[in-house]
Amino acid sequence: MKHIPDLLWSETEKLLPKKNKKVGRPEFDNKRTLEGVIFVLRTNIQWCKLPEKYGIYTTVHGKYMKI
Repeated sequence: MKHIPDLLWSETEKLLPKKNKKVGRPEFDNKRTLEGVIFVLRTNIQWCKLPEKYGIYTTVHGKYMKI
């Protein structure tokens, strides 16, 4: 999977929802999460089969549901 180019990421990052609260777990890397979402959509794999390099599949799926 090709990584998201920095120029595209700088524009895309503005559109993603941000965590408003300072309590709880820190926010996961949004760029890796988006790459994971794109990987699932392009390969049509199940969320639970997502490679670990994209993060925990439940986190990636949760971000996908908010987009």
